[in-house]
Amino acid sequence: MRRLLCIALAALLCVTVAQAYVEAPYTLGRTCQESTNIVLVEVARVNKEKGLIIYKKVKDLKGTHPEQEIKHNIGKRGFHPREWQNVMAWAEEGKKAVFFHNGGASETCIGTYWYQCYKEGAWWGMSHAEPFMLRTFYGDPEKLAAAVTAIVQGREVIVTCLQDGAKDLFHQRKGKVQRMKASLKLQDYNPRRDFIAFGGDGDDIPEFKTVVLLAESTASWKFLPASQVASVGNRWQGFDFADRSWRTGKAPVGYGEDEIIKRKGTIVAEKGVSFVFRRDFDMPKDLLEKKGVTFRVCVASDDHAVVYLNGTLVDRDPVDDHEFAYWNRDVEVAAKHFRPGRNVIAAFVKNHQGSSDIYLDMEVSGNWVLPPKAKAKTPMVGGQ
Repeated sequence: MRRLLCIALAALLCVTVAQAYVEAPYTLGRTCQESTNIVLVEVARVNKEKGLIIYKKVKDLKGTHPEQEIKHNIGKRGFHPREWQNVMAWAEEGKKAVFFHNGGASETCIGTYWYQCYKEGAWWGMSHAEPFMLRTFYGDPEKLAAAVTAIVQGREVIVTCLQDGAKDLFHQRKGKVQRMKASLKLQDYNPRRDFIAFGGDGDDIPEFKTVVLLAESTASWKFLPASQVASVGNRWQGFDFADRSWRTGKAPVGYGEDEIIKRKGTIVAEKGVSFVFRRDFDMPKDLLEKKGVTFRVCVASDDHAVVYLNGTLVDRDPVDDHEFAYWNRDVEVAAKHFRPGRNVIAAFVKNHQGSSDIYLDMEVSGNWVLPPKAKAKTPMVGGQ
């Protein structure tokens, strides 16, 4: 498993092999300080099949980048397929981005997403996305370029970004938009000091509301070794199945992983066998009837999990053998599979003889776009 380490951007830009997301909150001032070059770029050409983006330099914002053409190999890289997919879905000729680098490593902001690249000869090769950098900036890249210019000149600016919060929302590019002060003097991330207001700067930047229906690492999970339900066939997956005699514990459930102890989860005694799981949760009727809500099921499992909602298959992990990650699977589930009131989510988690671990944790949520707010009068760049 690739661990998501809390490391500073400075350290990240000094290594030659990408290892983790930048989880520590970063100010825009610090990002500018630790970059030797910052460039406003524009997409000149795109090869969707090969995952290639060729930018042209529009303007040097800090330092002087030597080439007029900046080539990024996105490929199918990242810790999750959505990472390269998000970047390539955005890439169209004429789109602007801001490219921060130190000659060997880089961060690129494409507005409502960030990704990391390392120098690979004449190309920059993507390592992974940087969703947590959305706490640094979230908005129009050209406004980011204006803010960077002011910061480099020693001025204070106001920028839009996402409020710090649940990590999985950053992967979905969702969260509460806020405005914060930024400058070279504001190196540490301090929302209490730098917060201006919630909401965007007047642009139509989407804001989302999220309701967690089943939180990660919660109690009251029912579970048993899969062999103990073999006689009932597939009925254990169903809504009405009687699971009162099953064991009860707090997720994550499993053995062999320190994260289970860290999250105060439940350790099982059986080793090297597959397990089945069930958990009730409530669905508010008004939420189910609300238009525009996207429902998601997130799964952290080792090995792969097969997930059922009220007896219907909603996800089958295509990777047979892997370590757990938050999240191995992050899937959208149609509203028709939910019921108002009580719902039951069930999962089969594969394991094999001699395995050193097994793991399951899940989350179910619903989110939707909030109506746009009135345009704010606060300028992006202080003093202008």
